[in-house]
Amino acid sequence: MVSSSNSQTSYCYFNVNPYTTDIFLSYSNTIMIRTQESEKLKILIQEADTIAIFGHENVDGDAVWSILALGAICQKLSKKTRLFTTNTPSDIFLFLEDIQKVETNFDYGTYDLMIFCDFTPYSRIRTITQEHTDYFDKQKIIIIDHHVADTSPNTVLTIRDTDSIATCEMLTDIILQNRPKLLDANIATYLYLWLATDSGNFLFPSDYTRTFAVALSLIQAGADKDTITMEMFRSKSFDATQYMQVVLSRMQRNESQSILWAWTNASERNEYGVQRAEAKFALNMMQDIRWPLLIVLFEVNDYNIKLHLRSKWVVNCQKIAQSFGGWGHVCASWATVSFGWTYTIWNQEFTSLSDNWKSIIELIYTSLDDFLI
Repeated sequence: MVSSSNSQTSYCYFNVNPYTTDIFLSYSNTIMIRTQESEKLKILIQEADTIAIFGHENVDGDAVWSILALGAICQKLSKKTRLFTTNTPSDIFLFLEDIQKVETNFDYGTYDLMIFCDFTPYSRIRTITQEHTDYFDKQKIIIIDHHVADTSPNTVLTIRDTDSIATCEMLTDIILQNRPKLLDANIATYLYLWLATDSGNFLFPSDYTRTFAVALSLIQAGADKDTITMEMFRSKSFDATQYMQVVLSRMQRNESQSILWAWTNASERNEYGVQRAEAKFALNMMQDIRWPLLIVLFEVNDYNIKLHLRSKWVVNCQKIAQSFGGWGHVCASWATVSFGWTYTIWNQEFTSLSDNWKSIIELIYTSLDDFLI
């Protein structure tokens, strides 16, 4: 192991030897994972016999890959491990070997260790934690997350890297750094999933040297790239495709063509039998249109609007979402705007009503320059 150290923190970096299958550590300009935190995580898992691993509500790909990969690692270490989310993962994940191990009914039993993956506050698993905060306050909790968090429960360890594009990216670093011999084809496939999906199957700008080095190491470990490509990018259902046509038929853009937007609602999605994860196919298609700087999909419900924001590394979606009390990343963020609430956004007061939600586009446009990267 090669590491750099100073009086504050020691860091490790990894890359792949292009001439062998060995993973080696070296200095580079890649994402940093603190070795002290990684070592503490290793020790805490070693000391535990029973472990509960949680993914957040409306569980997305990053949370799914993370809990499956970490759960498989813990099980290989002979730990009694259970995986929990507040809702059943989408059917698009059914091709994954261990997806049936994810449970939605938590037992509030005795666990030596709990790990929150891809989220921080209790509110992100509210149907599990509500009325049970005293129970969770007494637990030994680890958080592994790449999101900015305003609040956090008491933890024995928090590993946070807001520069990472995915929590599963952080786990990949940690596993390759500390437990590379535990990698098998199944775990490598889970880890490769974040690489393919969060990079847009290598379409989005990134640290290409690092991205492809990681991809090579995981493929060498047996990651099933062909199945991932087919299942995640080339297996849209007929109903989801029809639904996507409906959403795309509503696309509009402002006069300057800087913002492209469309809308849908939950009842419409249910009418087509489309799950939430599949509903974003239209949003992905909208991102392929040439000129817009910002893409917005509105999901209009009875009591609120959900904003799904995307950009092409030009507009900071995260800052826009935070203005509405949301969260996310620079190029992909989310927010929920409740009807009847008044928001102070960019020094302007905006009261969200069921008949004025389209004015959000004008509100965003008037301050778009403030959110350019």
